[in-house]
Amino acid sequence: MPSKRKAAKKEIQPEKSAQEEHPRVEESEAKPVTQVVEVVEEEIVPSAEVAPSQLETLEENEVVENKSDVMDAAKEEVRKEMVDELFDEPNAPVLPEISVHKKSAVNPLIMWVLIVLVVAGITGGGLYIIIQKSALPLPFLAAEPTPTPMPTPTPTPMPAKREDISIQVLNGGGTPGAAGKMKKLLEEKGYTVADTGNTDEYTYEKTEILVKPGKEAYIALLEEDLKDAYTLGSTSATLSSDGSYDAQVIVGKE
Repeated sequence: MPSKRKAAKKEIQPEKSAQEEHPRVEESEAKPVTQVVEVVEEEIVPSAEVAPSQLETLEENEVVENKSDVMDAAKEEVRKEMVDELFDEPNAPVLPEISVHKKSAVNPLIMWVLIVLVVAGITGGGLYIIIQKSALPLPFLAAEPTPTPMPTPTPTPMPAKREDISIQVLNGGGTPGAAGKMKKLLEEKGYTVADTGNTDEYTYEKTEILVKPGKEAYIALLEEDLKDAYTLGSTSATLSSDGSYDAQVIVGKE
């Protein structure tokens, strides 16, 4: 392919030195420098006909060049990352998270006082409800009045009177006239002697007194009247209640 070249001259001005920025430094006179730059212009004269194989070759060359550019860009990116990693500061160590537990501002004593008050309130309320319920009238539980048994009046014993009893006098010692002698003494004291007689056997050494049940008061009265004249033996309230006499006096051998 024919090519044409043109020569051109370009005048390049020298750069200002750092002395121009400071007024205190004397400016030096810069001499112009002439540099020759050669510019080459190429003319590409396409041929009249291009073969299809040449077109495919050109397209493959363009694809290869594009792939090469992409690979170069990727390599450049990797290089930059490696440089950045080298100059990056090491990561700071991860410190464990420390949790701070704040103490409750509530005084434990106050908390216990509140608990005691709550429990006392609940207990008091429960007792109040129970008392109120127990005070309500319950008709189905009404107790029927129980009749109080009347005490049976105990008869006051009447003072023993000598004339109120009838006495039988028996001779139990075998001494003749002993029954008559006892009868006379008793009648002198005020007793009523209804009968005299003898026992089946004369085995009584001392004088004995027998009365019916319920007539015990006369025992003491007879003892009082006979103790000075006779030696008294046993006394009892074993006389048959069906008998004709209230009392029986058996005279002993004395």
